Amino acid sequence: ELNDEVAGYFTTGETVNPISVLQIDNGLQEILRRRVALRLLDSLWVLREAVASSTLGFSIIRMGNGSPPPDGFRTKFPLPTVR
Repeated sequence: ELNDEVAGYFTTGETVNPISVLQIDNGLQEILRRRVALRLLDSLWVLREAVASSTLGFSIIRMGNGSPPPDGFRTKFPLPTVR
């Protein structure tokens, strides 16, 4: 079942078995090997605000698992409260 078209999140109530498993021992080395651009940020909150304010389709579903916003940070897009 499609839960988020922009992010491509699908869920199912059925058991799904992986078709393969790839163990990555050094994540940074693997990122460099694949020539992926990597940015390190002190906080994702400013990036989150910029993307949420843009016309881009986006998903920040896991933002609630991260660090809280820095002291004094104001957001126009509060996270939903967990029930």
